[in-house]
Amino acid sequence: MVAHSGFYLMQLLNFLLPAAPVYILGLAADTVACAAENNFTYDQITMQESTKLVEMILADYKALLKDKHNFNRLLSILDHFANAGWLEALEVTWKLKEVF
Repeated sequence: MVAHSGFYLMQLLNFLLPAAPVYILGLAADTVACAAENNFTYDQITMQESTKLVEMILADYKALLKDKHNFNRLLSILDHFANAGWLEALEVTWKLKEVF
């Protein structure tokens, strides 16, 4: 997957999030994990869309993160972008302590 495809896919997942938040979270985590091997996580606009999805989950669907599996999926998304050096992903990770 090339970075621009990742961007469009994350944009679509952001749009679809209200329809099935648990399913979309899983798709997002799987997409980021698979695509990280192809420098997907170094693309700034893709990182922004992914961070937007995570922030929407934290704001509107926090209850689904009580399930450890879902919480680990969210952390996985942030971890891939944080490992690529994106400060925005680290900041959201640090905010998790405030949310919980």
